[in-house]
Amino acid sequence: RDREFNASEREVIKLLEQWAGYELERQRFEERLEGLHGTAQRLLTAETTTDVAKITIEMIVDAFDLPVSAFWKYDANQDVLRPVTETDEAVRIVGEAPTFERGDALLWESFDGGKIRHYEDLTEQPEAYNPETPLRSEVHVPCGTYGIITSAATEPRAFDEIDIESLRLLEGLVTEAVTAVKREERLAARGETLQRQNERLEEFADIVAHDLRNPLAGAIGFLEIGRETNEPQY
Repeated sequence: RDREFNASEREVIKLLEQWAGYELERQRFEERLEGLHGTAQRLLTAETTTDVAKITIEMIVDAFDLPVSAFWKYDANQDVLRPVTETDEAVRIVGEAPTFERGDALLWESFDGGKIRHYEDLTEQPEAYNPETPLRSEVHVPCGTYGIITSAATEPRAFDEIDIESLRLLEGLVTEAVTAVKREERLAARGETLQRQNERLEEFADIVAHDLRNPLAGAIGFLEIGRETNEPQY
């Protein structure tokens, strides 16, 4: 064009830019919600905490496009955060995930705090587990008292509000799924306990029946004789 854009035209272009940005964010978030819906259906079929963890990490990679992710579960007996599953990209960048003892890493602060924590630049965190890590930004997502999800990136400030909110919604699904799994495990254990108790009762009943069978048979015989003879000693 043969003239510059005037102030009004520039303002219209800015508004169009904002509108396009909002629309793209809305579409992206809707895609995340659709992915969460599909994940919820899959989590309903999970039978173990490991199943829940694997479904969760697959979803984070496929639907959220966060390839450096892992899931730790809390081991109450040992008081440690133990890795359950991690992505291939996470292993490639930092190696296999370690087991964290209490206080070992920022992960523990997030787990104990029970709230999502977002670190925009890990080089600014003196408490980082490995100061030499190639990871620069990280998000920690505690799942109740069961464990914690992490997603990381080699760039600082790699996570935006949609990433954080998507992970927040996922946390609710994961916590409910693990709660359901634990409930089923308790019911199954209770059922096994009742079955063992019933088996012991049946064994006891068989023993008692065997021990009483001969005396009862004798008593019945004497009773019949007494009735026939009218002898009181029987």
